[in-house]
Amino acid sequence: MFYENESIKESKRVMKERNPLIFALILFFVMSLAMSFSYILIRFVLSLRGGDSLIRKLGENHEYAMIFNLWSTLLVSLVVYIFVKYYQKRTPASLGLVDDRKGKSYLKGLLIGSGMLGTSFLFAYLLSGFRIRLNIENVDFRIFIFFVIGWIFQGFEEEFITRSVLMNYLGALRNPKVGIIANSLIFSILHLGNSYFNLLAFVNIFLMGLVFSMLFYIRDSIYISAAAHSVWNFLQGNFFGINVSGIITSKNTIFLSESVGNKLISGGGFGIEASLVVTIVEIGALYLLYKKARKASLIR
Repeated sequence: MFYENESIKESKRVMKERNPLIFALILFFVMSLAMSFSYILIRFVLSLRGGDSLIRKLGENHEYAMIFNLWSTLLVSLVVYIFVKYYQKRTPASLGLVDDRKGKSYLKGLLIGSGMLGTSFLFAYLLSGFRIRLNIENVDFRIFIFFVIGWIFQGFEEEFITRSVLMNYLGALRNPKVGIIANSLIFSILHLGNSYFNLLAFVNIFLMGLVFSMLFYIRDSIYISAAAHSVWNFLQGNFFGINVSGIITSKNTIFLSESVGNKLISGGGFGIEASLVVTIVEIGALYLLYKKARKASLIR
């Protein structure tokens, strides 16, 4: 049995009753609208500053396009927050935004995410899944910093929508176990359109969703799962130089890693998230998190 944590209790207390299907449809419409608006906004701002050349780069240069997509998630987070605040009557506490130890939670998330991804990559490399070489001389550190900040925004946005909004909504509507499983399934489904997506990728992203959900559930704070998510993606895309969920990686990466050998080890074109090594690491993490939840008397 999964007991309600404080943010789920708060969601149940303040949340206005809404049809789940209609709520989900409006939510994803609001997200799409915010993404479109952010693109229009940045084009407008650049045009005011005579940024025609930058606009062309945005359309032609993969690096600039990736940075724009990552940064635009900041606006999406803000718009979704406003939407659930007024449509669902949600409070910051019901979204896991209230945490007296934000810095500690974020740091802990960074350590967990980097530990999981680092362990996964190390074993995949030792099992001849990757060939790696140093690429630091080709890194433009101005662009690199923009990527780092972008991953911070992107990790927070995905966690805010799937965990703060959807998980706690479903947890309050049904029970925490339903919220944890359902939002993780939605998280995996959202990656269906990515390049090289396959069954193992679907399973691993679902398991990763469970890991992030359990982190949020146990700590009752969005900051720990957001940090773990951000560093997980950053290490793939701009440190080890591998594809992030089927998305072509950046050239501004400390290392360049080439997928070689068995695709079950490297994950092939999708990246390490479609690797059996990641499956094992995620299952191990879930076991430890389950024990942690039992110790905290959240699970019986």
